[in-house]
Amino acid sequence: MLIKRIYKNIIHTLIIRHLFQWLIRIMQPVQWLRKKYWQILSLFQRNIIIGGFIALLILILHHFAWLQEMENFAMDSMMEVNQSLPRISATTQGLAFTLLDIDEQSYREWGEPFYTPRDKLLTLIRLAIAQQAKLILVDIDISHVGHDPVADAKLQQFLQEYNGKPPLILLRSFYPDIPNQPKDTTMPQLRPLFFNPDLVGSGVFWAHPLFKKNQHDQLISYWYLLKAGCENGRATILPSYQLISHTLLHAQTLATALQQITPNDCQSQLPKVLTYDDKTLELSSNNIGERIIYTLAGLLDNEEFKRLPARSLLSCLENPCANDAIKDRVVVIAADHSGTRDHHLTPLGVLSGGVIIINAVKSFYMFGQIGPPPLWLQLLLEIILIVCMAWLFSRFNSKIATFIVGIFIVIILIPISFYFFKFGIWIDFALPILAMQFYQMIAQYEENARKNL
Repeated sequence: MLIKRIYKNIIHTLIIRHLFQWLIRIMQPVQWLRKKYWQILSLFQRNIIIGGFIALLILILHHFAWLQEMENFAMDSMMEVNQSLPRISATTQGLAFTLLDIDEQSYREWGEPFYTPRDKLLTLIRLAIAQQAKLILVDIDISHVGHDPVADAKLQQFLQEYNGKPPLILLRSFYPDIPNQPKDTTMPQLRPLFFNPDLVGSGVFWAHPLFKKNQHDQLISYWYLLKAGCENGRATILPSYQLISHTLLHAQTLATALQQITPNDCQSQLPKVLTYDDKTLELSSNNIGERIIYTLAGLLDNEEFKRLPARSLLSCLENPCANDAIKDRVVVIAADHSGTRDHHLTPLGVLSGGVIIINAVKSFYMFGQIGPPPLWLQLLLEIILIVCMAWLFSRFNSKIATFIVGIFIVIILIPISFYFFKFGIWIDFALPILAMQFYQMIAQYEENARKNL
């Protein structure tokens, strides 16, 4: 996947170079303007103007798909490199995760049930409560009744009576669109539960599990902080696991804010902004602030992430056999077996739905919505790059100057991007590389023009 994306970006760059060279050729009839006005400027002044023009061009074209793909590739590559660095570890902020995994072996030992057995699910929830988890997230759809009505009734009663700690977050799912049929609403339909979701205890919360793929490479790259659905003819808003987890971990209130922005009908749209307590969130699903910063591949157990197979935990309710791996940690109960089909491509490879949720919770807890640096810093970096390129391309020929600028980007700009990325600030280094390519093409054209004079 990585090699494929590298080749795609190289091809895009070559296409851009040829288009730019073609543009220069069709502009040759206006050479008299160049001779009258352009030649009176010093080479350094001309390069400053060229740099400003390139910066303006990239700013105008920034939302084009091929430029966004370059930015996504740079960000995904940084995630892959950054995932094991200590500074990006959540343990420094008192947050660690444990996945109670209904893995393939557990699934087979339980007889490969069509639905996750409600009695076993309830046992896992009770275990996490008894062993003092900080937060419990259940990534298992309980919409339908199971094969055991008694187990269903016990789970329902538990949820209706649960008013304690830790908070328990459950999943609500949506119906997919029916192919070849017109939609009767702008909102997806919520899948009904086998009991009334409003009649649960104060310690139970609902969340949606949806994420968005990058259209270029089909990687799960974006989240939806909120998702609106229609249930019994009325609009309902569900927060994501990462948003509701963040508010619960920080003792913030989200319910009132969600009530205020809930649409009056199922045809209305969600607002662009959500404000609660002292926090304001942008809700555009294509915004860079909706990117997930992946840092956990979930392959090896460590202090930050532990995986416990469900089959070994059912006898632990009265026995502290898993206490060290659950106490004061965020516990996610999820199914990872083949029957779930819940494995997805991500920048860190193929991950299960439970591990993706853990990455999203950690990402939002540590960084919130990532974004560009402050405007003054963006302008300062652009000015420094323009001035440096202008001086280098006026001092050396285009090939040597391009080489020096490339070294500058690798040695200085990319490490700066790495540093700020750990704090949720994205300084793009892919677009300066593209700007360097533009600069080199124009400088080469100028050199050839001077030789022909």
